[in-house]
Amino acid sequence: MKKIALLFITIGVLLSLSACAGRGTGTSAETPEQEKESAAETPEPEKESAAEIPEQEKESAAEIPESGTEPAAETVRTEKDMEEEAESVVIYEHEDIYLSVSLPDTWECGFKTVEDMEKENEDDRIICSIDFWPKANPEAVFSLEYCQQFGICGTGVTEERLELSSGLAGNLCYEKYQAENAMWMMFFFDRTDESQEDGIYIVEAFMELSLWEQAEPEFLKILDSVWVGQHTEPTNM
Repeated sequence: MKKIALLFITIGVLLSLSACAGRGTGTSAETPEQEKESAAETPEPEKESAAEIPEQEKESAAEIPESGTEPAAETVRTEKDMEEEAESVVIYEHEDIYLSVSLPDTWECGFKTVEDMEKENEDDRIICSIDFWPKANPEAVFSLEYCQQFGICGTGVTEERLELSSGLAGNLCYEKYQAENAMWMMFFFDRTDESQEDGIYIVEAFMELSLWEQAEPEFLKILDSVWVGQHTEPTNM
């Protein structure tokens, strides 16, 4: 009987040891799997964040040129628009006398009024005038004048007939002196009122020939804008 009892005790001890060994092995086997799953999940959020940052920066970088170019498209102006904005119309009126000229912003002007000419009495043929000149060459002065009737000597004078864009017309008379580097010119406007016999509108200038050659192209454009003799300018100017 003692031998049988001892046998059962030994079997029980062996079964207990086997059960303990089984539980220990199961616990240690689960740990690497959890760590492996945890280690596999961790890089995923970092990878997504790293991928998102360049996309946001790329979108911001793409928006900057678009916002920078849009205002430039809205402010585009034609060359004609800029020329019109850069011009100023200069007018002088006294009773029945009317002088008008359009000047670019690169030119300046001054006035000799009827009152000024009566006080100065330097040139009794000039009643009043608008004087204008290029800012770059202030010695190249042109005068749009209303004058008493007068004439010039035609010897050695070149005369050209000009039809102006304003609708006015007249004769351009000039003489050049190459040796002296000098010239003079006068443009006589046709009378706009045939009943008027006591005065005439002219543009005149006396200057160095070299200054005339620089100013001539712009002056001829300015001459096209002149209107004289009537208070109402033509609508087709």
